Amino acid sequence: MCVDIIGFRSGRGRRPTASVVRLAAILAAAAACPAAASAADFYAGQTITLIVGASDGGAYAVYARVLAQHLPNFIPGKPTIIVQAMPGAGGTKMANYMYNAAHRDGLVIGTPLAPMPITQLLRPEGVKYDAAKFQWLGNLEGSPPVLAVWHTAPVQSIEEAKTRELIVASSGKGSVTYQVPAMINRLLGTKIKIVSGYKGETDIDLAIERGEVHGRASFYGSMIVSKPQQIKDGRLRFIAQVSTHDVPALKNVPNLVATAKDDETRRMFEFFALQSATGRAYFTPPAVPADRVATLRKAFDDTTSSPQFDADMKARHMLYDVTPGVEVQKAVVKMLATPKRLVDRVREAIGF
Repeated sequence: MCVDIIGFRSGRGRRPTASVVRLAAILAAAAACPAAASAADFYAGQTITLIVGASDGGAYAVYARVLAQHLPNFIPGKPTIIVQAMPGAGGTKMANYMYNAAHRDGLVIGTPLAPMPITQLLRPEGVKYDAAKFQWLGNLEGSPPVLAVWHTAPVQSIEEAKTRELIVASSGKGSVTYQVPAMINRLLGTKIKIVSGYKGETDIDLAIERGEVHGRASFYGSMIVSKPQQIKDGRLRFIAQVSTHDVPALKNVPNLVATAKDDETRRMFEFFALQSATGRAYFTPPAVPADRVATLRKAFDDTTSSPQFDADMKARHMLYDVTPGVEVQKAVVKMLATPKRLVDRVREAIGF
């Protein structure tokens, strides 16, 4: 194993003993090991745990499993990667674990729910992490939040939702499934009823198909993964998006940022749309050694630019639009620097 040598002294005027000389020889040999081999030495034969902050079976888990299949090929030493689900408290359970309990050795990676950084501002109760101190490896996909309804729902547009009740399912206040309809209610005067308590995307989708609820909010990329056929044949329809950038597939869907009635409303929707930067993001806990973070970031970039990964994603009809880890880190810092007055307005709009 290679180690870094800072140096030693045997003491002023003292002749080193034979054991000290032998130790010095061992350490000098270790120091001579090439730095480039250190990552391979560390990761060879190891297992990386990739923890998903959502229930198994949803889009977060699907994306994580695809990444886990390809990422080891680009990490020196080719470690094994296993995927584990840790849902709870709208993703806060996993984020708290990653910040406070996960090992800082480069063998644990997390993929949070997209709102995790802004949850730190909007709903700090129970938050025991600082999203800016996670070491972000990259983001696979940054599509915007959307609101979708089933084709038989009594409401088929935002305008209709202002006069008729629209029932949507949610996993809880920490999730986009709650926050989007809550903001729309407060800022646009709609009559959306939010039914919370569903365990995850799979349960929500089943509730929609059974007629228990009329629709749901989510990220566009999630819905493309979980319900591509229903979207293609028109059974699941988008009636709103919250986006700061153009999405060609959503060009005919009203964008609540662009159509905001005043500047304050626009800025609130813009702030909410920032979470697209962490839509399918991956990070390590704080204090993981810098060389291992650099190794994982490079592996993420190499994986997502490889022909094998591209072919696999296309075969699965999965969207991806990669942002490097350094850029995700900057975006998270920007989110957390949002003025308190604006954050308080958004908190009030959501109902926190």
